[in-house]
Amino acid sequence: MWEQYRKTLVPIQLFILVACITVYYTVRLWQVAAGVLVIMEIGSLLGAAWAARMKTKMRTASDRLPLKPRH
Repeated sequence: MWEQYRKTLVPIQLFILVACITVYYTVRLWQVAAGVLVIMEIGSLLGAAWAARMKTKMRTASDRLPLKPRH
């Protein structure tokens, strides 16, 4: 998971920063912007975990023989 997270770290963090600044200047409440920051950071970690899991599933599926059953 951490390999996937490090690969997309800079663009995702820049997007989160721009989104939080936009939210802050739109609603003028730092609490809302902080909430958006926390939710987006959690989402980025969950997304990296999901992508790593999908990558592992694809790798193991391609290693299997074509006629072998899927248990």
